[in-house]
Amino acid sequence: MLDLFLVFSGGAELYRCPVQTVANHPEARERDTIAPGRFGLRLGVDPRLFSGRINGIVGAYDLEGDWTDYASVQPDDLARWLQHDTRLPKAKPSDPDVIVTTRVAWSAGCIVHHPDDLARVNEIFNAAGKRAGDVIPCELVVV
Repeated sequence: MLDLFLVFSGGAELYRCPVQTVANHPEARERDTIAPGRFGLRLGVDPRLFSGRINGIVGAYDLEGDWTDYASVQPDDLARWLQHDTRLPKAKPSDPDVIVTTRVAWSAGCIVHHPDDLARVNEIFNAAGKRAGDVIPCELVVV
């Protein structure tokens, strides 16, 4: 988690936290990493096996040039590109949220936060009147 996620409003920085953006999951390829550029976060997508409120990555390109659509998937890869946290997956979607975290922030093209940081980011979006389905404009920048 050597990358930073920054939230701005009106040009002012509201929040900053560490994240994992480089695809490092054993079953992923590094080129599944989101490429620098503009994209969106669609708020409050179906968590399925994830815990808490997660968001979908839409309109992003990965390092090999494949694009994520409004469902956060690519035409040739139906795994979702998401903003989620480091909690272990649930056994089934109806199970209660998990509190145990993974040892490593595993990303397969996702933006991975510590649980408290993702909760805070979602609180900021809520306070700004953003709701599930809204798309927040984002930009991945390499410095």
